[in-house]
Amino acid sequence: MIRDNYLSEEEQNRYLISELVEVGRTDMTYIIGARCKDGVVLVGDRKVTLESGTDFDFEDKIFMDVSNIIVGSSGVSGLFDKFRSRVSAYVVAHPQGTDIQTFISEIETITRTLNQTYRETLRGQTFDVLLGFRLPQISALQYIYPIGFAEGVRKYKAIGHGEPYGSIFLKRLWDKELTMAKFAELGYFTIRQIEELKLDSSVGGIPQIWYIPDPPRGQVAEQDKAKYEVHQVDQRTIDEFEQRTLERIDKYKENIKQLFP
Repeated sequence: MIRDNYLSEEEQNRYLISELVEVGRTDMTYIIGARCKDGVVLVGDRKVTLESGTDFDFEDKIFMDVSNIIVGSSGVSGLFDKFRSRVSAYVVAHPQGTDIQTFISEIETITRTLNQTYRETLRGQTFDVLLGFRLPQISALQYIYPIGFAEGVRKYKAIGHGEPYGSIFLKRLWDKELTMAKFAELGYFTIRQIEELKLDSSVGGIPQIWYIPDPPRGQVAEQDKAKYEVHQVDQRTIDEFEQRTLERIDKYKENIKQLFP
């Protein structure tokens, strides 16, 4: 891109940033959250595409920066980083805490403000948010649109570049009686089949899985308390999901061939 030497410093900086956006990091994501029979679950891929698709790396895309609140995002990672920083600053500024509706309103404001502020610089690129959290009686899931509007998720919500490729399984296999564990395995399979079947090269990696269990009703034995805490699944569960997923993908490939013998 050729720049005019008579442009102001601000205009030249804008051109420079635009060039960096073009050649830098492409942020493609697949994150899905669901309100299940026994709580909320979030599952996300970990692949990050670099250098306009010529390279890639793996990193987390779902975080718990605030106790019992899980956040995942699709879109420009730099905006999401700024979002996380501002949310953390808000929490620090309110050490006594705040009610969840006030907190969600702040999340809406931060999302809207960041997307509006950088919309021109980033040529219309934005970010959106899946927010899972625990209330005194139940866990909940909210989707935050790029315009800064929060909407409750009663079933499931997928965000990111790979969203269309998972819908064929989610629409057919969703059931309101699914547990977090069952849906987590479905979400895990969805991400891995996108990668293994090469449906979208920007989605992949061993998925992250977070559980936000509904609070227990009544007393809980000491040895059972851990399962009611907000947590990531352990490696043993991941290994089990991976084994069954690869078996299902092999079966899926074989069944497709049988349709056209």
